[in-house]
Formats: sequence, structure tokens, C-alpha cells
Amino acid sequence: MMPALLETSVLYEDAALKKKCKEILDRDPDAVMLPETVSRLSKEGLRALLTDETLAFSSEVVPFRGLIAWGKAQLEQQEEPSGSALRAKIGDDLLKEMRFLDMSCDEFVDNVIGTDVLTQTECIHIQCVIRGADPSTFPMTMPLHPARGRRQPPKEDEALKRKCKEILDRDPDAIMLPETVSRLSKERLRSLLTDETLAFSSKVVPFRGLIAW
Repeated sequence: MMPALLETSVLYEDAALKKKCKEILDRDPDAVMLPETVSRLSKEGLRALLTDETLAFSSEVVPFRGLIAWGKAQLEQQEEPSGSALRAKIGDDLLKEMRFLDMSCDEFVDNVIGTDVLTQTECIHIQCVIRGADPSTFPMTMPLHPARGRRQPPKEDEALKRKCKEILDRDPDAIMLPETVSRLSKERLRSLLTDETLAFSSKVVPFRGLIAW
């Protein structure tokens, strides 16, 4: 369902639907890069995810693996595709969105080199940059995404947080109802469970909410 919603929001530039998709994605951005999910996206849908500065993947390895899984799905081959065939299907326009310079050298070696989507020269160039060595004798054949550090989720609105707290304080039990708590991210649920100021009617209430989540 998520891929279909995302595709619709991108195709029709539906702001409300994009916002809803973003709420879902922010709960677990890594999940959208799993092979069974990412393979159902169009190229433009995938591009929208790869260029989103606020999707805080657990590692830049995650979107790279998603890109490779997407490329393999597009080829629809029973056998493992060659690196050159995979690169041709993915296209340098998507490959250049990979933040190789935000990976550690070990992450790059363990997860990127073996796919053969980069040439040997490109691999050496990137490893030189990651290690702080001179890469000038190993030219890249495509633009390289600059290192920017880990993507950051959007900053929270403090005024909105205060308003939410006022609402929660009126009826904290309500947030633990199945239809409400199930829509929370793990971190958001954790913040509620560790909030010493939320006066639930019983200790059973947050436990039931946890089980429902």
C-alpha cells in the first residue's frame, strides 16, 4: 500500500498525501528500502526518497541496498545481473544520489564494491576521498555526491509540542487506545512511556498500549 500512496503523491503532486506518506516514512525509513517494497516504486518515486534530506536512514548503506534491489527488480532476470547491466538499468542519474562519502570505508568495501556497479577506478577514487587521500589520479566518470553527514529528520515545532502536551495531559489514556498508539513511531512511543508527568489512570494503560502497538 505504501508504494502506491507514494507514487500517487509524486505523480499528482498531492501535498496532503505527501504529508501522510512522510509521516509513515519517518516512523521507519529503512523499511521502504526493503526489496519487496522498493521494487514496486517507479524511478521518480525512488528518486523522491533518495533526494529527501529528512529521511534519517540508519546508514547510507540502506538506500544503496534499496537502489540495487530496485535495479535488479527492473531487470526481471532469474540470474544475478552483471554490474554493468545493473548500472545501465539504474542509470547514473540515480547512482549519483548515493552518499558514498557518508559511508565508512568498511561500509563501502563490504556493501558497494561487490555489486560491481562502480568501476575499479571509481571505487579507488571514493576510498581515497573517504580516507582523506589524494584521489586525483583516479577520476570519477559521474558526479559524486558531497559528504553532508547523516540526514536529519525535520526539526520539531516547539509550539506544537506544547499544544500536544496540553491535550495529552487532559486525557493521557486516550493516546494508548489501539487506533491511536498504533500510528506512533517507536521513538514517539518511548517518549510517552518515559514521560513521568503523564498521569495514566492505571499502570495497565501504557502496558495495553504497548501491546496494541
